[in-house]
Amino acid sequence: MGEISQNIKSIIENVSFLSRDVLHVYGGVIFFMLWVLIFKKKKQLLSLLIIFTLAIFNEILDISFYLKKVNNINWTESIIDIFNTVFLPILLFLFLNYLDKSKFK
Repeated sequence: MGEISQNIKSIIENVSFLSRDVLHVYGGVIFFMLWVLIFKKKKQLLSLLIIFTLAIFNEILDISFYLKKVNNINWTESIIDIFNTVFLPILLFLFLNYLDKSKFK
């Protein structure tokens, strides 16, 4: 499963000409924005939980792949990948909730 995941990521990376770190950022933001478009203001917190869960699952696949390949786990890289995936969606969530409660409606 980890090797299939790596192959898919390589294809996306080659087609988009974006690095894997940037793809984490885009993936999290696109998922959150699609969620907001579909569900409006409902269950936004659930979307963050799903994004975080998917980011962790992705890192588990990466760790299992690299553990077999190089027999080493790069914890720093895994934490950075999770951070890159969830940081902007969290900021967007906070921003949208601030706008919802502010005078700027």
